[in-house]
Amino acid sequence: MQLEKEGLMIVAIIVCAIVLLFVALRRNSEWLINFILRGIMGTIGIYIVNQILIMQGIHCEIGINPCTVLTSASLGFPGFILLFGIRLYNFL
Repeated sequence: MQLEKEGLMIVAIIVCAIVLLFVALRRNSEWLINFILRGIMGTIGIYIVNQILIMQGIHCEIGINPCTVLTSASLGFPGFILLFGIRLYNFL
């Protein structure tokens, strides 16, 4: 059951990325494209790092929700690191 949910999430992310790519090619709104792509990449990064931490036996996951997606989208990589820094601080 868990594997089905993860596979479905990955497919949904890929489909969203493809749709956003087509929309991005139709318009020249560079700031909007940048914001959306940072959100997608941040979400994928959070998911991958969560899986790596779980495999290492460290249960310090970040939830994927609108707040975390908007944080990584608006701040980029520093926002991504900030999310894990806050979670690590709460974990300790």
